[in-house]
Amino acid sequence: MDAVREFMQNIHFEWMLAKIKLARAVIRLRNRINAIADIGSLLEVIVIYAIFVYIGFIFWVLLMLLDIAAGTNIFEAVIDVMYELHRFALPALQILNGLLGIFVGLAMIAQGNGYPSKPRYDFNRNKTKGLRKVEFGSLNSDEVKMTECVVCLESIGAKDSVCVLPQCKHYFHVACIDRWLWFRNTCPICRSGVSAEPVHHLYGSMLQI
Repeated sequence: MDAVREFMQNIHFEWMLAKIKLARAVIRLRNRINAIADIGSLLEVIVIYAIFVYIGFIFWVLLMLLDIAAGTNIFEAVIDVMYELHRFALPALQILNGLLGIFVGLAMIAQGNGYPSKPRYDFNRNKTKGLRKVEFGSLNSDEVKMTECVVCLESIGAKDSVCVLPQCKHYFHVACIDRWLWFRNTCPICRSGVSAEPVHHLYGSMLQI
């Protein structure tokens, strides 16, 4: 079962990296698009795609359950389910997540900028002033766990300023984590909380990436 647990952890990590890459693509798209013709039709396509993904996933689960009922070894059936989840559901969910990210980005552009100008809650760049910021090269050797910022996926130079999160001690480029915290109040790697206050987007409802 350790192998299955490790397999699921790898899937979760790959999914997280895919979401970060898609978020970067949305930021680039925001800088290139000047107008939006029809956001409603895009949302309609996303909803339809989500329905088909859900139906397809249920279909695969039912097939695996029927396989178990027919006498297949339980461990082999679990491995089969994990394989089918990785082969079918994960790529589909990555595409769906990308479409939703693009929709959110386009909605922001339609409002005139890429970030909310007046967040309903005061979780903004001033909040990061209380976080530890140091040069990457000044970190202790036991603190250095990685040399790449997982938000921008670029190397961290010795002179680069990094922000160290208080609970998990993961660190990122200051500008990268500052941008990330507009949308989520958790660590991009382990999801440890950064603030107790919810982060709201420009419409005032929770934004779940």
